[in-house]
Formats: sequence, structure tokens, C-alpha cells
Amino acid sequence: MTGEVIISTNLTRMSIFQLYGLNAQYDQVALINFTFIDSRMVPNVSLFYKDEAQTVWHFFGYTRPLDTPICGFLGKSCPVPFWEQYRILVGVAVLVIILMFLIICVGCGCMISSRRAEQAKINSEWQIPFALLLEPEEKRKAHGTSRRSLQSSIATGATTTSDFCENYTIMIYEKDLVLTAKFQYTSLSKTDMERFVKMRKLDHENLNKFIGLSIDSSLYISVTKLCSRGSLQDILSRGNFSMDYFFMFCIIWDVAKVGTVALMM
Repeated sequence: MTGEVIISTNLTRMSIFQLYGLNAQYDQVALINFTFIDSRMVPNVSLFYKDEAQTVWHFFGYTRPLDTPICGFLGKSCPVPFWEQYRILVGVAVLVIILMFLIICVGCGCMISSRRAEQAKINSEWQIPFALLLEPEEKRKAHGTSRRSLQSSIATGATTTSDFCENYTIMIYEKDLVLTAKFQYTSLSKTDMERFVKMRKLDHENLNKFIGLSIDSSLYISVTKLCSRGSLQDILSRGNFSMDYFFMFCIIWDVAKVGTVALMM
């Protein structure tokens, strides 16, 4: 900075200073004028340019430099890269996220496995393994003594039936005689399985107990409780049935009860 010093009539110094710089053609030009009047410490500032970026900082990329360098005046305050500064925290966060994801996956797997196990337990109430359905002893002996008859029945596809009118087969399940009926294979829906669960739990004196269904053979086999006297169709078709007083009373009672319910409705 340089300038001319002027003494006023009051013997006070009037200092005029100018700030010079180089333009784009490397010529010296005045940029700022500082004038101190009397003893005031605050000068009057006059700018000789309009565009600071184009006139003053054209050698610095048209951008005013920072008051303090990025790394400080000693070069020891440079900003640390994000990864070097937070890599431990990032690693811990990633590890926590992975652990939470694994916990969620394990929890979902346990829930799915538990639901499947629960559904399998519910289905096991009405599903009967085919290996547990045994033929009565007299039928096995008859099959052993009449091998030719057995081969003929297999060839013609006939099924062993009981003395009932319906196409039932008497078999043994858990040491009890039961009635079984064969049906063609078909896919079972979730609704069908829920219906079988309800049928298995249904217990009424006027309904024949549904024990279960065997689905692990070539045909579906329904298993119901054995009625020693047969179905109503069996009794009526024979025509030579005898009814005791208790049986007749039960029939009269059921008819009267049904009639009363119908009249009330």
C-alpha cells in the first residue's frame, strides 16, 4: 500500500491510500481507495471496480479465497474423510443391522415352523395312516385260503364289503372295528381340511362318529364308527328286524321332538 500524505490547515494529516492489483493483462490498476479525514480511525472506502470476481479474483478462479485455509495456517486442521472418521461406527451399525435381519429371519422361520407344526398336529387328529388300518382275522384267513379268489378280486377291482347295503369295508383301527369307505383321489383344499377337523370334533348321539380319513394310499379311505346294527337303510332293507320297547320309545321320542321343533319354527 502506498499513497500521498496531505496536511490540512489545522495541521492534521489527511492520508490517502490506494490498493493496487493486476488485471487480466498483468497491468497495475488501482482497486480500492482509503481516505482518512482528521483523526477518525474509520476511513472512507472507494471501490474502483464493479465486479469483484472478474476484476480482483480472476487469478483465483473468480472466487474469493477463504479467510482461514481449509487445513488451517499450519496445515494441521485438514478435514478427515468420512470413512476414516466414522468407519468404526459404520461397521458397528452394519453389524447391528445384519444381526437384526438375522433375528427377524430366524423369528419368521420359527413362526412359520410353529404354524406348520400346529397345522400338522391339527391334521393328525383326522389323518389316519393306512398302515394302521388292519383287516379282521377271519378276512385274513379267508384271503389266505382263497388265493385265487383274491387274485380275481384284484383283477376285477372289486372291494370287500360288509353285510351292510352300503359299500363299506369292516377293518380294525386301534383294536376297534370300524367302517371304511373308499373314494377316488382328489386334491384337498384348506377348506376341506378345516371341515375334516370340525367333523372329527363333532359328536352327537344321532350322528355316526367320523374318526378320520386315510390319504396316504392310492385311494382315500374314510373311517367311521361301526354301528353293529347297520345303517337305517340296512335295517329297513332287511324287513325282518325286531324292535324292543326301548328302541320304539326312542323313535317315537325323536319324531315328537322333531315335530315340536318344526311347529315352533
